[in-house]
Amino acid sequence: MTKDMKGPIQKLKIIQQVPQTIKQKQQEPNERSEATEKIENGIEQSTQKGTELGYKTLIKTKEAIKYQIKRQADGKASSQSEPTHEDIKTKEFTVKRDPKTKSRVGVKTKPQTVRQTERQVAASQKQTQAAAKKTNQAVQNAKKASATAKQAAQKSARTAKKIVKSVITAARAAASALKSLVAAIAAGGWMVIVIILVITLVIVLAASPWGIFFEDTNESTPTVPELVETLNSDFENRIASIIEKAGEIDEILMDNESDSIQYRPYNWPDVLGVFSVKLSANPDPDAYLDVLVLDERKVNALEGVFWDMNVITYEITETEVVPEPTPEYNEDQLPETTPEIFRTLTIHIESLNYSQGEELYGFTDHQGTLLDELMSAEYYAMFMELCGMDTYIGLTPEQLENLINDLPVGTLGSEIVKYAASRLGDPYSQALRGQGSYVDCSYLSRWCYQQAGVSSFTAPTAAAQAEYCVNNVLTVAKSALQPGDLVFWSFNTNGRFMNIGHVGVYAGNGMVIDASYSKGMVVYRPIFASNNQVCYGRPHKK
Repeated sequence: MTKDMKGPIQKLKIIQQVPQTIKQKQQEPNERSEATEKIENGIEQSTQKGTELGYKTLIKTKEAIKYQIKRQADGKASSQSEPTHEDIKTKEFTVKRDPKTKSRVGVKTKPQTVRQTERQVAASQKQTQAAAKKTNQAVQNAKKASATAKQAAQKSARTAKKIVKSVITAARAAASALKSLVAAIAAGGWMVIVIILVITLVIVLAASPWGIFFEDTNESTPTVPELVETLNSDFENRIASIIEKAGEIDEILMDNESDSIQYRPYNWPDVLGVFSVKLSANPDPDAYLDVLVLDERKVNALEGVFWDMNVITYEITETEVVPEPTPEYNEDQLPETTPEIFRTLTIHIESLNYSQGEELYGFTDHQGTLLDELMSAEYYAMFMELCGMDTYIGLTPEQLENLINDLPVGTLGSEIVKYAASRLGDPYSQALRGQGSYVDCSYLSRWCYQQAGVSSFTAPTAAAQAEYCVNNVLTVAKSALQPGDLVFWSFNTNGRFMNIGHVGVYAGNGMVIDASYSKGMVVYRPIFASNNQVCYGRPHKK
């Protein structure tokens, strides 16, 4: 044992003795052992000094009473009969009065000594009676002080016992941890230190914006996937309500690209990232909230961020349309038809990315730095899992390798598929496409073609790419699809070319690689929604 460790361990031993000493004091209150005196003195320091003095006075008074009563009893006995050898034996000062007496026999042969003893006993009796009167008053006062002292002592003892118990527990834990750590280090176990640092890091992360990934809940609080589903439903219901309130509509335009007929926001990772930083990195300490458990206050905060970052607006336009005249139309007659009003409902969905959310809430530089790191690509899959989204890209590493190896050799289409496969798992974002690893459907297809050397393919949207293929006679039949060709879908009326809102890269064998709006990333999957496929193109065709 090192010198530095002796002090704490000795203190620990002393602390461990305290409960036992207190227990001993309660079981044997009349025993004045040294340990008991220490504990009592320590407790009574927290009470008034007068109660301590009263308690001690009572003990001394009791001893005085005993002594005086004994002397009084001895005096009464000597007045009723001649003092015996035992009476004289108890009076040590009587035996010592005769320096010539060397034995008890000598005391018996001295009548003068006996008479002197009797007079002294009588005088002592009078003194005892006078002392007793004074003592009775002191006893009463001492009893009152004792009662107060005992009550205070019992209360202090209970408090002290609790404190001591806590100290012992903490000391034992600290000593045990220290002992284990020293032993581990001595054995070369530096991994223990690493583990301790990791645990500390986890605690720090749990209180930071990254705490969203440690999200916990109970029966009374919702989970993040539950909230996502609820708010997605509310989002769709708002759009349905707009359509219903619009009345009779000839055309509905959805101003966005999508691979699904469902109207759902795709920016949930951005929403959760902004929400986490806004609450757990707030520069105002009074506004700080962790994001571990979503109680009512935090649920309301998340709903607010969601609707701030997903704004739905709409407009209704009315256009007068004059029908074409029929072949039997006679100018001399009244027009057979009157102009009609064509009503168009255009729904705009503005889903903000995290950068726009940062600007919206006026984040500080520190908050902005945290948000940039939190929204980096390595955390995107974690956000998807948190939202209840499937993170499977559609291929295992072995299957991906087989896909690449099975592609036709030496074709431009195969190179395009290889580039598309290299982006599997990359996050989807219309607003952030081209920044970092973010892509949307049309950016992915354009990027793959340009990487493969088709520099002329620059159309920015899925509809524009389809129009490019049609105008340049670069379309193909579905039955003639080859790896590297493009598949175009229309799920909603959007006013664009053929109402096209999605595009994917055909990968062969009935499979497609596309940046999916609904799945939130680039995936490999069977070619889907055949009823919504409206066009097929081969922009690299020569």
